[in-house]
Amino acid sequence: MLIHKLNLLAMTRTIVLLAICYLIPVTVSAQSADVLGWEQTRWGMSAEELATAVGPDLVVRQLGNGRTEYSLADYRLGGQTFGVRFVRDFAGRLIEVRVGSGFTNINRMEDAKTLEASLVNAHGRFTHVIANRTVDDGNTRLVIRKLKWLLPTTTIIFHHGMTVVPEGTHDTLTVRYSSTRGL
Repeated sequence: MLIHKLNLLAMTRTIVLLAICYLIPVTVSAQSADVLGWEQTRWGMSAEELATAVGPDLVVRQLGNGRTEYSLADYRLGGQTFGVRFVRDFAGRLIEVRVGSGFTNINRMEDAKTLEASLVNAHGRFTHVIANRTVDDGNTRLVIRKLKWLLPTTTIIFHHGMTVVPEGTHDTLTVRYSSTRGL
């Protein structure tokens, strides 16, 4: 009788552990759905496909080195306005989208918090903290926060960097979307 009870207890524990193992991946994958590109674009698109996906707001500019730059102005993300640059490989395929402000002379700390919250809301909690540091020596304050979302198709990197010195503030805020698997 005791052996039967022990076997029943062991079987019950096994069933509970299997149920937990089965439910955990569903919970994790539901938190961060895959992103197949950026907005209507997809990794590997040609210039023509990119123009069709982005539409008439796409700015095409010929560079002096024989290359072509593709961009958007005034894109809204997380309540903020940014420029967008589409990066293509030497075969002309879309490999990365850079959304950012470049350097500004204003403190964008609150904007960065809003943008980070918007990304967390859209993609779940980030998978890696690349940098999270504040250094303050009295005359200079340096803030760096860099987060990564590693999804099956797309890697997203949020970066906020700010330097405050007596002469002024230099602040950059960017989000990079790129193919996780390469092309």
